[in-house]
Amino acid sequence: MGTSRTVVIAGGGSGIGKAVAMACGSAGFAVALLGRTQASLEASCRALDDCGSRSFFVVADLSKEKEVEDAFGAIDGFAGRIDILVNSTGVFAYQPIPDISLETWDRVISSTLTAPFLCAREAFKRMRRQRAGRIINIGSTSAKRVRPDAAAYSAAKHGIWGLTQAIALEGRAHNINCTCINPGRVTVERCHLADCDEPAMSVDEFAEVVLGICQLPDHVNMLEATILHQGQPFVGRG
Repeated sequence: MGTSRTVVIAGGGSGIGKAVAMACGSAGFAVALLGRTQASLEASCRALDDCGSRSFFVVADLSKEKEVEDAFGAIDGFAGRIDILVNSTGVFAYQPIPDISLETWDRVISSTLTAPFLCAREAFKRMRRQRAGRIINIGSTSAKRVRPDAAAYSAAKHGIWGLTQAIALEGRAHNINCTCINPGRVTVERCHLADCDEPAMSVDEFAEVVLGICQLPDHVNMLEATILHQGQPFVGRG
């Protein structure tokens, strides 16, 4: 089902984004990667080339409107259309609320909420013209069970769920699907919390779930999903 279809991955140079890129590339998708760091994007594209996928990357600060617009313009030249967008950008900042500076708050919100919005807006424009498309936003269980010292990140991920619902609602008339998938702990997470000994999924296990959503029939939408290691405390956690 992936053959001849194009997936754009925002934050595709490392972590979850890179793992999703590799899963999609191996399944036959053409893959376009967006991110800040040229070296990591180049490395991801080399890995995609090795598995036989057609790939492309654009270096951009995805929290900047003009850079996002230019990046999607470049993707138009690479692929001609965008079938799927995966938003996998975000940064952590673990501090008690009294210690969070406005600079830290803005940095987390910009990368974790503003960047996905800007990318989704550009993808939506193109998908509306195509009369088809799918946007997958990587949320977090932090939007469901907040933890101490993570106010900015939890607030941003709550925003991702709201953005997902808005895209799904406005996209319905244009055959645009939107999913918020909330991972629990994965092995790439840089965790500074006291419960870091909780079990975690591998990043490749999580990527396979995202790939499954990418491969859903166009008329089927998974609005929300929570994916976590069976042993990670979640249900019943206050």
